[in-house]
Amino acid sequence: MSLLDRMGFATTRKALLVLNGIYLFFAVILVGTAWYTHNAAIVTSVSIAGGIIAAGVFLLAVSVLGLWATREQNQAALFFYMIILFCVFVVQCSVALACLGQLSDVSLEELISSGWKVASPSTIFDAEKAFGCCGLRSAAEVVDGCKQ
Repeated sequence: MSLLDRMGFATTRKALLVLNGIYLFFAVILVGTAWYTHNAAIVTSVSIAGGIIAAGVFLLAVSVLGLWATREQNQAALFFYMIILFCVFVVQCSVALACLGQLSDVSLEELISSGWKVASPSTIFDAEKAFGCCGLRSAAEVVDGCKQ
C-alpha cells in the first residue's frame, strides 16, 4: 500500500471521527434544549420536548455507531451508518420542503381550527392563558376557568 493511499484513509478516518464528534455535540445540545423547553413550556400539555429528546437520542446513537465503526474499521457497521445517514438526509429534505411550502390564509385558518377542535381542555386553557384570550373566535368556545 502506498503512502498516498494510507494518508487518504487516515484523513478520511480523522474526518469521520470529527464529524461524529460534532454529531455527538449536537445530540447533547438537542437533549439539553429539550430539557429546557420542557421546564419553561408555555403550553404545558403539548410534548414537543419528547420529540426533541427522541431526535437527540437518535442522533446520539448514530454518532456512537459512527465513532465505533470508524475506530474499529468495521465495514459492515460503516455501511449501515451510511444508510442511516442517507435516510436521515431524505427525511430532513422532506421536512424542509414541507416547511418551505407556502400556506394561504385560508389553509392556515383551517389548520388552526382543526387543531383547536382536537386539543384537550388543558391545552386550550394553557393557550388562552398564554395569549390572553377566551375562545378561538368568540367567548362561546370558552373552556371552564377562562376569565375575560
